[in-house]
Formats: sequence, C-alpha cells, structure tokens
Amino acid sequence: SAIFLDADSRVAVLPPIGAFPTGLAVLPVVRKSIAAHLEACGPWRLPAFEELARDLTGNSDVLRDARWCHETLIAVTKDGNEGQFFRAWDRAADLMLRRGVHSGEGGVIGLAAACAGWATDYEALARLDPFIRHEGGGPKEG
Repeated sequence: SAIFLDADSRVAVLPPIGAFPTGLAVLPVVRKSIAAHLEACGPWRLPAFEELARDLTGNSDVLRDARWCHETLIAVTKDGNEGQFFRAWDRAADLMLRRGVHSGEGGVIGLAAACAGWATDYEALARLDPFIRHEGGGPKEG
C-alpha cells in the first residue's frame, strides 16, 4: 500500500492501521459523485471536469458515477490496476493545470480511480478520521 497525506493535513498519534483492501481507500469527508460535489461546491469547474472525463474515458457521463475522493488521506493498494490509476492521475493533473484549474484534486483522484476500475472505499480509513485535521480550503472560485 502507498499512503498519500495531503501537505496541509496534520496527524495526531494514529492507532495501529493494519492492512488495507486493494484499490483506493479515502477518508469519508465527501461521499458524493464528482458531478454532485461540483454542483454544490464550485460549479465553475464543471466544464473542465467534463473535458477531462472525455479525455480520460471518452465520455463525461462518468462524472455521475465516479466518486469524489477527498485528498486529505488516501491509500492505494496494489491489485494490478495501480499503473492505470497513477497514469490517469498524472494525465488529469497535467490537463487541469494547463486549463488553469488549481482546485478539484478530489475529482481528479476519483476519475483516476474510475479509469483503474476501482470503487471508492470510504470505510477502510474511517476510523483514522478523528486523528487527522485538514487545514486546507483551496480556491473555490474561478
């Protein structure tokens, strides 16, 4: 497993972690589809995400099913599809930066997970949530 902790997250002493399920596990901060989250928080980003979804998957409809993956803490555990996940994340981050969109990493991660064929596991890290404080907020306006 590889664990990603966002740079503006602070961690208290953690309990023993144990093994993670294969694929992607994220803190249960946001439990919405990418489309639903963008509708509520930053709808100005939707055109960029539609373009990104078409580039990665050929269709923007994936935004209704792919899950928003809050970037505070994620765990990626090998199952053979991790290469697809990291390639899609890399490509997506590059495309968003070129468009000037510097907000929405949770949607980028969610689209990368969809490209890898992964469901988003909101339960595996849930017990760690009380020990992690995300100080971010990031830009939410264009």
